[in-house]
Amino acid sequence: MITLLDVSLIKGHATILNGITLTLPPKQIHTIIGPSGAGKTSLLRLINRLEEPTSGTLTYLGQSLSQFPVVGLRRRIALVFQQPVFFTGTVGENIAYPLYLQGRTDNALVRQCLGLVGIPTAWLDRDPQELSAGQRQRVALARTLVKGPEVLMLDEPTANLDPASAGQVEDTVRCLVTEQKLTVLWVTHDMAQARRVGHTTTLLIGGQVMDHRETPAFFTNPASLSLINSHLQEVKTTSKILVQR
Repeated sequence: MITLLDVSLIKGHATILNGITLTLPPKQIHTIIGPSGAGKTSLLRLINRLEEPTSGTLTYLGQSLSQFPVVGLRRRIALVFQQPVFFTGTVGENIAYPLYLQGRTDNALVRQCLGLVGIPTAWLDRDPQELSAGQRQRVALARTLVKGPEVLMLDEPTANLDPASAGQVEDTVRCLVTEQKLTVLWVTHDMAQARRVGHTTTLLIGGQVMDHRETPAFFTNPASLSLINSHLQEVKTTSKILVQR
């Protein structure tokens, strides 16, 4: 379980996050929505300890994040960015890279992680740049899974994908939660996606939690829908229609 208690992040004169209090149970997908600049990515960065809070407490499994060694924490709570970066080399070499950093080799684990994201082992010797955007995102997921994370944080992983590729990523993540018992924090601008994949939905606006509840209740709550339509200018008209139903 991840908990945040009155967490704030201030940079200079700008308040990025303001008094965030959340409890995120394990083995669920927690979607985080909000307009650009709401603090969604900053929230993930705090949990991954890429940044430290100005005030407040973050805990994982009842222990303060500050008590975890940073490298060990990032293996347990892994962050996947919107634009995956690949090194020169094959798909297999890229997926195995976290093991290389640990002085390990484990070809069986690499193949297992490929299977978990639905990638055939025949791709091991391919150049990642030859793959489609959706396929590269799944390779990035496999590379992250090699670390053996307990929590997977996704920062708009399907923002640049076509609907079919986005659907493949969604299916992959849902399977990981079901089969590998992962906890997922998923930042998205896509309201329809949040409704499809989330067990809970959190709405951030101006660095504050404006709403947080189980996803079915969120998308049928008039106050939640009013906030979405008032503040999320980037939401497509189709997504607005979906959340109004």
